[in-house]
Amino acid sequence: MKLFALTRLFLALSIAIAGAGCAAQTNTAFPLPQSAAIPAFVQVESAPPHCKGQMDARDYALVTKRLSSKGASLCIPKFDGLGGALPYPDVKPAVVVNLISTNVDFNGFPHPGHGSPIDYLQLRTFGSPAFGKKLRAGSGLTGKAVKSKSAYTAFSSYFHLGLWRSLSSCYAVAKPGPHGGVIEGLGSLLKGRTIPGTMFLIEVFPGRQTGTKC
Repeated sequence: MKLFALTRLFLALSIAIAGAGCAAQTNTAFPLPQSAAIPAFVQVESAPPHCKGQMDARDYALVTKRLSSKGASLCIPKFDGLGGALPYPDVKPAVVVNLISTNVDFNGFPHPGHGSPIDYLQLRTFGSPAFGKKLRAGSGLTGKAVKSKSAYTAFSSYFHLGLWRSLSSCYAVAKPGPHGGVIEGLGSLLKGRTIPGTMFLIEVFPGRQTGTKC
């Protein structure tokens, strides 16, 4: 059933990428959240906005984007009140990717942490991108479900030849933001990483569960 669900998702994504390929060629950027210093007394407003070109499904939300070879940020598609931006390092080749956000385990994801993850961020790649180590400071995963000044741990893995394979992990203390707490530094899990598989996964768990800071 897990392989059937994964096949069904990949088919849906293939249809989405066919329609988005031309947009990626025109260098049309998503309206990405801007990084800014936010005072601790900031008032939490509505949920983070949808990404431009976002596709919504019952169990996930998805955006399609061509990566920038110099590094940039991907708009995290809003799902169940969580959104924001995922900064990534310089990369070669600058392939087209799908960024998928969900809190539903519909693909038999690994469960490396304690408790229940607040979000799964899946980066489906078309090719084998090799990321460098130049990561720009930026925003992160945000929403009312993220508690400011609380620690969160991100675990990374990738899907290859029918199996999920574990990679690295790091933790971050959420900062206050206009849409809730902000978990920064998730893109550091991509630094120096070549993705040989079809999907790279970041799972975000509450609490500090590792000694490495993002």
